[in-house]
Parts: sequence; C-alpha cells; structure tokens
Amino acid sequence: MRNELKVADDIRAELGTETMDRLRNNLVPVDCLTCGEEITGADVLNLAIDDVNVGLFATLHHQECRPSAWVHHTPEQAQNLKVNLTWRACVVDWQGGTPVLLVNPSCEAAVLIRTNALADMFGKAWSIGTLNRCAGAGFVSPGQASSARSVEGLKARLEPTRLTVLAESGPLEGTSWHAEISAVGLSQVQAAGNVLVGVTTAVDPKHDAVTEARLKELSRSDEVLFSLVPVERPEPEVDPEALMAVMEVVRRGMGSVPGEEHIAVTLMLYRNGTTLGALPRPTGRDLLVVVSMVAGLCWGSGPLHVMTHDDGTARRIMDSCRKVFGHGGFVVSRVGEPSFSSERRITIGTYQEIAAARARFDSGPRPSAGLLPIALAVDPVPDSERDAVRSRYSRLIEL
Repeated sequence: MRNELKVADDIRAELGTETMDRLRNNLVPVDCLTCGEEITGADVLNLAIDDVNVGLFATLHHQECRPSAWVHHTPEQAQNLKVNLTWRACVVDWQGGTPVLLVNPSCEAAVLIRTNALADMFGKAWSIGTLNRCAGAGFVSPGQASSARSVEGLKARLEPTRLTVLAESGPLEGTSWHAEISAVGLSQVQAAGNVLVGVTTAVDPKHDAVTEARLKELSRSDEVLFSLVPVERPEPEVDPEALMAVMEVVRRGMGSVPGEEHIAVTLMLYRNGTTLGALPRPTGRDLLVVVSMVAGLCWGSGPLHVMTHDDGTARRIMDSCRKVFGHGGFVVSRVGEPSFSSERRITIGTYQEIAAARARFDSGPRPSAGLLPIALAVDPVPDSERDAVRSRYSRLIEL
C-alpha cells in the first residue's frame, strides 16, 4: 500500500510491528469504507479497528471520514456491523493448463484473529484470517489444489469475453466475481469443464502484474487458497415440441431436414449466446439453416434483429427467412425502419443500417411500453458498435 497510513498509538501497541507490516501488505485502498468514495494515491488514510470479541476488523478510511481508533462492540452491535467491501479479480494464463481466476475478495478490510490464548504474554500475536470464510466453505491450500473439490453452490459461467464465478446457494451464497478472459482462455475452460479459482489478499489483481510465476510465488508462501469450480452447463430452455416445430418450418422452407450439426449449433447459440469456440462457425447454406432455426426459437420473445457486415449476406439471409417464415405469420423485412418496440418481426440488415435506424428511433417519439429486441450477430460485432448493442438489446447471440 502506497498511501500514507495513520495508526493510533493504542492500535499500534496492541497489534505490534509484525502484524502492522502484514496488514499493510494485505490491505488494498480502493474505496473509503465510511463515505464510499474512491481512495486516490494522494489520500491520507486512517486504520480503524472494530473489535467484535471473536476477532477484529481492520479497515481503511479517509482521514477526514473516520478516526484511527479501537472500537469495542457488544455482541448485538457486532451482528449489525456491515461493510461494503470491494473485490478484484483477474484471469492468469497458465502454460500447459487452463487459466486461473485469481480473486482478492476483501480489498479494504482484513480480519485479525488472536493466535493463541497465551498471546498476551508473548507479544500479542495476531494472524490474518480474512480468507477463513473461504477456507470454511471448502477452498484448500496450494498443496491440496490438485485434488480440490468444488465449493458447494459455486459455479462458473462463460460469456464471450468474461468469466464469472458465482454462488446462488451454499456457504458463499451471494458471491459473484468476474474478469475479462481471452478467446483462447475461454475455449480452454469450456473444453476442461471447470476452472481453478484462487483467493488471496496479497495482491491487487486489477493493478498488480499477476503472472504464472507470481501466482506460483503466492502458492509457495501459502498466501492463496484454491477451489476447482465446474462450468455451468444449463439444459436447453427449449421445449422439444417447439424445436420440432421449428425444424419442420425450416424443412418446408428450405427443402431438407436440419441435421444434427445444425441442431447442436442452434441449441448452443440459443442457450449461451455463442458457441464459445467449441463448434465451428457455419457457412454457406448451413449458416442460413442455423440463422433460421435460431430466429424460429426466438419467436415470441420480441423482435429479432439479424446483423451482418455486408449487404450480400443480409440479402441471402432475408431471402432464406422469407422462404421459411413467409407463410407462418412472421414479418420478415430488410432494415428500413426496424422496430425497437414489442412488434414481433425479424429485421435483417448491416451494422451500419441498424445503427442508422437506431438513431432515427432515438430521435422520434418513444413508445410507452415494449420489449427490447434480441440481436443475432452473424458476423463479429464491431468494437464501435459493441457497447450500443449490449445496452440496447435484451440479449446478444453472436456467431
């Protein structure tokens, strides 16, 4: 920690020099735990201690927000003591293996536990127990990482550029950590079916250069705990009868029954919003079949905007969708004036056409109610459009 840290004399005397040094190495100044505002490098900070009888909470605050003082709490007060901590995470590439999600779950606060009953006689020894909750939930030391079991309720969720680990039940219920991940790393995690998650308070994953070598150093010094977390593989939220109906509509429109490979790609796209690199991208006629099947499954969820880079691909998709859906009550059109309201229709166009139509919609009168459309990106979304696409659509399905 680079900030100047003010510590009251009674805190310094009680904790001792060794514990104070460990605290400075295990606290990351992100936000003030009193006012919630960001801590800058120029801010002078106060270290406050909340004594909750079974342990201590050491926390960081702006100098003007809370004094450096040792505060004793009754058991009733301790139950109501809540702090809004910051976590930080990064993905560490691992040569010859799958990436590791490294998380600091408690940046601005540390838990201190007295090491033994005779500590008062021998220098008031304290140990840092910030990760005890993770250890109690099932995270293990580096020596046991190769045989680590998953923590109950903890699962990994994959998105096109992000890895998320969350718990909707179990001892860490309510936990959610995420970090950006490369396409290569995403494919590795998808193929492995699990990801190794490490928790530590010794680094700031956002600003420290955490490499494979640095992670090994943390492991050798027992400053990290691990858990192997399974990748969430949700069952297809597709009614078998609905899938059969879509296949029949596509068969009638295109003259042949969709094959197993078409069904596999369609279901993965519909469930995950991407194939995650696990299946090859369809081309030619296969692409038209998959787009038609995804469009059919999305029917009823709101308008669908099919986006592509070039006019030729847009024309081929429009012709195909009109053959498939033209007699079934679907409205299929080229962009023109696409609806951003609840009208059920399939609108096809280039990214430039969609962006222009979106601008026209924004400048006109807004509907009082409606559904956001779903975006089906046949080609990669341009960087200039990605934020707009993510914010203006209920869902992005990206080939």
